[in-house]
Amino acid sequence: MPMRARLAALGLACAVQPAAAQDLNLVYFSTEPDFAGAGWTHAPLGLGASGPIGSLELGGTFDGTPVISLTLGWRMVAGRLVATLTGGAEITGDITPLGSLDLWWDRDALMAAGSFEATPDYVDWRVATGWRPQEGWPWIGPEVSAADGPARFGLHATNIPLPFGAEGRASVAFSDIETYWELSLWRRF
Repeated sequence: MPMRARLAALGLACAVQPAAAQDLNLVYFSTEPDFAGAGWTHAPLGLGASGPIGSLELGGTFDGTPVISLTLGWRMVAGRLVATLTGGAEITGDITPLGSLDLWWDRDALMAAGSFEATPDYVDWRVATGWRPQEGWPWIGPEVSAADGPARFGLHATNIPLPFGAEGRASVAFSDIETYWELSLWRRF
């Protein structure tokens, strides 16, 4: 079930985006064609600072398979570049090792992001770039991703401002075998 990795990738991608150093937590929800789940990420030194980071995710596939993952790692912040490396376990009946690497960079009106996640059962990756006309607008641009299948090419809108300090992400992508979509919400505090 490679699509389940999208939740963990979302949580870390949101967490790597520049944030105020005082924000210690991030809660998030994500849904896509085969999976939905929610998670919590905690960075004791702040989401905008280098230091330890951990995540707990609870979700499931729409065929009824529950998915739980727990990861711990380290994030490195150097100016506008943020890298997060984590490892842990995923439980879907069996316990399997889980590892991920997430990158985020932005400057003025441009951004680039990448995520890679793997267990012995699957590999999931995503690369996206974006542009925004002014501060406070979402990043909009192309993305390419794959989850143990052919690459999907599409578009994303990331950091969509929502009420109560929340943000969102919407994406749609196409491959020769599927149409893929994802909707995500998160809030830092």
